[in-house]
Amino acid sequence: MAVKPREDAGLVILLDGLPYLEADATISETHSRSAKVTSHPRERGSDVADHYQPQLVEFSATIFISNTPLLRQEDNYDWPADAYIRLLELQEEQTLVTVITHIATYENCALISVSAPVSNANALTITTSWRLVDQVSTQEVAVPAEILRGLVRASGKTKDATKDQVGTPSAEAQAADAAGQATQAKSLLKGLFDAAGIRIGGTNA
Repeated sequence: MAVKPREDAGLVILLDGLPYLEADATISETHSRSAKVTSHPRERGSDVADHYQPQLVEFSATIFISNTPLLRQEDNYDWPADAYIRLLELQEEQTLVTVITHIATYENCALISVSAPVSNANALTITTSWRLVDQVSTQEVAVPAEILRGLVRASGKTKDATKDQVGTPSAEAQAADAAGQATQAKSLLKGLFDAAGIRIGGTNA
């Protein structure tokens, strides 16, 4: 279920979908997103751009937490200190959270920095900086026995060729050897992709 931004309260941090920290008020927020354009120089004219890559969102929030919140009734509890410790624990445990701000809700947020100057024992103004994280997953694939045998044979042929080689090979011989190695590499990669069930460009790699 999508979580809507909060327009009438402070910043909220969710961990595994449950409230982890709620500020009494948000003093300020700054949201930013940049894009990276890669380019290459040419002999005449301006550089040529070949990729335009939007970067992940970064944002900062300054929040206020006190020992006299309207929505909390517990006495003798240090809410500001607890909030600061909870934020530090997110960094120590490298935990990604969902952050609900005034204008947007962000998932997979990493807490980059946190600072809290102390001027009042019963309240704390905490400045936090966040960055979205784009997660990827890895997959282990068993390499078929025939692929492994091919790698062993290729390694043996390379050693034999090196042992029997006398003098410096010609440019034609080097080009032919490079072409043979490229063909062999493509064949091995095709076997690996087929074993993993990966399809590239609509056909098996």
